[in-house]
Amino acid sequence: MNVKPQSAMLDEASQPADHIGNMLVLHLNNQIRDIEAIARTLSSIVSTTLHSQSVLHQLLAAVVDFEREPAIASCGVWIEPFALHDQHAGYSLYFARNEPSVRVETHDYETAPPKYQQETWYQVSKQLKPGQCFWGKAYVHPNSGERVITCTTPLGSGDTFRGVVALDLQLDALQNMLDIWQQSLGGYGVVLDSGNQFLTLPTPAWKTPDLENAASQFGLESVQQLAQRSPQYAVLLETVNTIDAEMIEASRTTPRGAAIAQSFNEYATGIANEQQIAAILADPLAEHDRTNYLLQRFEIANDECLQEGAIACVFHIPHVYWKLLIVKPRSALAPVNFSLVHTDKMAMLGSMLASIAHEMNNPLNFVVGNLSYAETYMQDVLSVLKLYRTHYPDPVHAIQSASEQVDLSFVMQDLPKLMASMKMGADRALQITRLLRNFSRMDEGKQRQFVDIAKELDNTLLILNSRLKAKLVQVTGTEYHLPEITVVKQYQPTVKVECYSGLLSQVFMNLLVNAIDALEEATKSKQMDGTENFSPTIWIHTKRTNDDQVRIQIVDNGPGIPQHIQQRLFEPFFTTKPMGKGTGLGLAICQQIIHDQHGGMLTCQSKPGQGTTFTIALPAASYS
Repeated sequence: MNVKPQSAMLDEASQPADHIGNMLVLHLNNQIRDIEAIARTLSSIVSTTLHSQSVLHQLLAAVVDFEREPAIASCGVWIEPFALHDQHAGYSLYFARNEPSVRVETHDYETAPPKYQQETWYQVSKQLKPGQCFWGKAYVHPNSGERVITCTTPLGSGDTFRGVVALDLQLDALQNMLDIWQQSLGGYGVVLDSGNQFLTLPTPAWKTPDLENAASQFGLESVQQLAQRSPQYAVLLETVNTIDAEMIEASRTTPRGAAIAQSFNEYATGIANEQQIAAILADPLAEHDRTNYLLQRFEIANDECLQEGAIACVFHIPHVYWKLLIVKPRSALAPVNFSLVHTDKMAMLGSMLASIAHEMNNPLNFVVGNLSYAETYMQDVLSVLKLYRTHYPDPVHAIQSASEQVDLSFVMQDLPKLMASMKMGADRALQITRLLRNFSRMDEGKQRQFVDIAKELDNTLLILNSRLKAKLVQVTGTEYHLPEITVVKQYQPTVKVECYSGLLSQVFMNLLVNAIDALEEATKSKQMDGTENFSPTIWIHTKRTNDDQVRIQIVDNGPGIPQHIQQRLFEPFFTTKPMGKGTGLGLAICQQIIHDQHGGMLTCQSKPGQGTTFTIALPAASYS
């Protein structure tokens, strides 16, 4: 599905919106994938504990109460008839947020078929592959009054369908993300679900009495309703309908799309938007260009929110088939500026880190989640073996011979240690993926917060750990041994600042990477000169000064910077690095973050041959 040809002027004018829209799609997709990862992990664990209702109660309550993922409004398990045993026609367990406590709803149907089997989300889940997720229609939750959208994934493995696990995502979490991005958009952005309902709004004032009435009936306003009350949005309705029709048509040419559509015709009843759902499951845009999610551009004669003519761009949100609508006023459209280049660069970096962390996080969650069960099973097996040895100290020859061959005594002694080391390694890997994900999110949805400078520095050093280790490198046929870079930390206790922690971590990352690059070049130069006793070192100092500032210094014993280069260090696009290794934006961005967004100062002191010192001065936090 390609963007239809538009006028050259419209293409040129919408370029900033194209850049920002693609970045926002990546951020939205990361949040969606986080929720799906929780759903898949929950499904895996529930599948192994299905017969223990007490464990299910504890597990689902823990997910709803998990403070690190407040976007989850509720979760539940719905079991296929007779999947537990022959006497149960159905069983469900559901937990929802009902402040200030957790609300529990349990349904246990003994004879009559439970109603949930006829629900669209349940019937659609039967068509999902193991691990695949489906996002249903957004609605207003009847218990909590929250605006939510449901993510479902099947229980069981292979061809055996045992039921459904579902999580409800609070739409306020998406709204908060869009609100943060409004400053960068220069207009507004909204997210539509696969049925073209508004998941977010450009402003609370956009709610109309009609929408309030619709909400009371557990519905949300759609593009069609918007176009009916505001005819200038008829072009939006036409655009999304065309996109959906092309998507449905494309799915019919795929084997999976045809098979799902046939299955719906034969087995499913009462499914709304049957063709569209079948098309979404077939995912005809799976091979779509992953660097450009733009589907269509069009013009709005007089936008209701902006009170002027506007340019609108519709973007595809992968695999969930939601749409992102970016609307920018014509008066604010301008060429891509330095701030946009900064945002673009960091979004690509954030996307890369988030993608790596996500791909690592899924299998790690399975490993960590099942290690505790494996440890319990191991202890049970070892206990039984010890009991056998106590009561049957002289086993038959065959058992005695097999025990000696595998060195059973050593195995029984070493296995708990092996399990403990596996758990420690998995926890460590999970910690690293969380650090990568936190770094990639760049403070979205957050206000300034009090942070411990030492902790932020240590987190950044952990991410850069591989760059600090000793290594062999080859440059134009010459082999260099780069020794380990020593990091000397001189932290003053409890130094805190009120800041955007992700942006500050970005500054630390840039400065430390520059120091590492300089030390590596110095090492190569000294090895070429025959100097073998060079010990590359970075010193990091933090202290609170008498003038109520926090000072962070990053010092290296590299080659230093000549005076004429120092004068241009913070100029955008100025770099002394080779082509392809530096963009000239790093220090300029650092200066902008420290000076413009934190009211601080970033300075450099250096002399050739004597190393370099970068000093960050920030207002200290007021804390007890």
